[in-house]
Amino acid sequence: MFPFNIDASVNLSYFGRRSQELYDLSFNALLMPNYNVLLEGAWLVRDVKTEDDAIGVAISEAGKRLNQRKMEFVEVEVGQTTCPNCGEELDGIILVAGQALVGMLFEMKIFNAENEEHAGRIAKSMIGKALGSIPLKVVEVEELD
Repeated sequence: MFPFNIDASVNLSYFGRRSQELYDLSFNALLMPNYNVLLEGAWLVRDVKTEDDAIGVAISEAGKRLNQRKMEFVEVEVGQTTCPNCGEELDGIILVAGQALVGMLFEMKIFNAENEEHAGRIAKSMIGKALGSIPLKVVEVEELD
């Protein structure tokens, strides 16, 4: 019937194994949890006169870099710190001689991660590539329902 010799058992077993692997991958993806990851970063802003100016510049620059990578889903905020004497919440910013260090928070959802550590690494990698040389640290990883 065919002008060439076909060994159907080999072909079927190959496709059978491959189909099973794809099924296993898709099934495992359904079982892998989703996470909300919060990262903190230190953003240096030069030539500013006020803390509000520094915060505005830092948020604007971070948003611009994230948007260039089509990462509009990342939430950006200014970090907060607590006064050790009175316990009052303060913006995470230090302004000295026109130079400001702004503490920033970056939050994003990670889908189908193996565990909390894996989700943190994925978020740090994605946001880190978009922001460049901004140091990042995983602050919190929370599993989503």
